[in-house]
Amino acid sequence: MKVDKYTLYRDFAAVEPYIEAPQLEELRRAAVVDKFGTEGFYGLTIGGLLDGMNGDLSALQDCDGETVFDRYRVAAFGEWLNEFVAVVNALTLKPTPKQIRQAAGCKPLTFEESVYYFVRSYFNLQNFNAVRDLTVGDYIMAKKDDYNKAVIDRNIPTI
Repeated sequence: MKVDKYTLYRDFAAVEPYIEAPQLEELRRAAVVDKFGTEGFYGLTIGGLLDGMNGDLSALQDCDGETVFDRYRVAAFGEWLNEFVAVVNALTLKPTPKQIRQAAGCKPLTFEESVYYFVRSYFNLQNFNAVRDLTVGDYIMAKKDDYNKAVIDRNIPTI
């Protein structure tokens, strides 16, 4: 059976149990590349990422979840989120005791809010809606740049 982005899952479901794991993994990869290019989910918009994390998978699907590619893309997204969280955590410096004291009394941010605030500030955007159109790759590159600058600042000796 030839499977492409137009193959309906209901037509595929009967043969799925007989397909080897490497071929299923190739389907996942093909589904992601078809929608987001070779960048994978890093080509997804920040809005699509945040919506997906909140259960709205429409940015991941082309046919309301009816195709094999839609189903496998959603499954791949769930797995990729672990990678994404690890990358973001690795690019987040732990606050110093002084920074903890300085932040006393600040309202805590959700992950979503922290993304909006950081990206709006980093890219000097006019409003929070503009954040949604940037890609996850843009966010990660900005986080890496911000992280490196913060490490350098911490490593500069105070006189």
